[in-house]
Amino acid sequence: MRSIINYFIKNQIAANLLMISILIFGYFGLQRMKSTFFPEKSLSPNQHPLGLSRCIARRN
Repeated sequence: MRSIINYFIKNQIAANLLMISILIFGYFGLQRMKSTFFPEKSLSPNQHPLGLSRCIARRN
């Protein structure tokens, strides 16, 4: 572990390139991630509260 830290202390350009590449890959990964603010669920208005909570908490 110390050898990795010493390497990046001596080679600051390599550390900066690693940081920039992590940020770029993270950005593109975030763009590809599927997410929705409000998930689309069809709920019945006369559904029992327990069944409703199970429907909402169900993971796809």
